[in-house]
Amino acid sequence: MDLGRVQSLVSDRRTLLQSSGVYWLSLVLWPKATTYAFDHHGDACTELETFVTRCWPQWQRNRIALHLPTAYHADSVNAADTQSKLDAFINAVQEELTWHLIPDHHMVLRHQSSFAVRSAAVAARLRTGDRVVKRGRVVADADDETDSCVHVHQYWSAVSSKLPLLSMIARLLLACCASEAGVERMFSKEGFIHDSYRNRLGNGILLALVRSCMNRHALDDERLELDSDSSEALSSDAERE
Repeated sequence: MDLGRVQSLVSDRRTLLQSSGVYWLSLVLWPKATTYAFDHHGDACTELETFVTRCWPQWQRNRIALHLPTAYHADSVNAADTQSKLDAFINAVQEELTWHLIPDHHMVLRHQSSFAVRSAAVAARLRTGDRVVKRGRVVADADDETDSCVHVHQYWSAVSSKLPLLSMIARLLLACCASEAGVERMFSKEGFIHDSYRNRLGNGILLALVRSCMNRHALDDERLELDSDSSEALSSDAERE
């Protein structure tokens, strides 16, 4: 394919992605953000503020399910209280975004380092040609139970105690389907579960069933785990804090 044509397609695709309103935010939320993403910290903060403001009414309605801290529970009939809690949340989560990009806490630093090392190991395995990627995970041809993939979601779960608000937003963005094919697949799975015999299912039960069905393949594999998942690391963190 012509190089100019490829560059044009990439440029058009980047423009489309930027119109999502979370383009720079998504790049910055990568566990080990690149210098390129770091240079757009201001753009990411702007997108973060817009995203939170847009979602705030829905988050307030579903604050228990989202585990929104009680400090940010607003009185729905009090506009001043709602705006005050929103402003406080935005200030706090933007501060956490800075802590994520310029970490100064040993736990966040260790998790980012662990993620980078494990990601490099997976990339090296892919370059050898004896691994394939299926449904977002590295699959080993041999019976090597140590081969698996490193998940971004796993990182955010590991640092949620230090970056609770940013972790919540990162997990919400990770829950979004990355393509139209993913959306269609989700609706297909939902149709298998929520049929005429189950039309009285609550939203929470239905959501859990769909997630279980869509991620069934993930239960079959051993995964590379972050340091914090071991009992030694957890006890070490507790001693230092």
